[in-house]
Amino acid sequence: MKANYSPGYVRQIVEGYSGLVAHADTTPSALRYLVELADLHYAFARLPTDYAEVVFAHALVGLTQEETARVLGKSQQWVSKRYRFALEEITYYINGGTP
Repeated sequence: MKANYSPGYVRQIVEGYSGLVAHADTTPSALRYLVELADLHYAFARLPTDYAEVVFAHALVGLTQEETARVLGKSQQWVSKRYRFALEEITYYINGGTP
């Protein structure tokens, strides 16, 4: 199966999540945003808790990695590694991978 989303594009839509939400509606020009949101939600639901926490705090809320580390009581390296792994997992699931 050919991937629908490149790793770089996954990072872009994860970090631009609030923009997707703002632009998603049922008009023909905005339907792709709804599809991307649905795909992201599918992938988010399959993430391990520690990955999901990092994605939520860093990408969706907009905290820096240092702030995310402080909030979660972890090191910045731990956050960086979990974020990278989370993006890999999201890319896998969003492109049709199964748990």
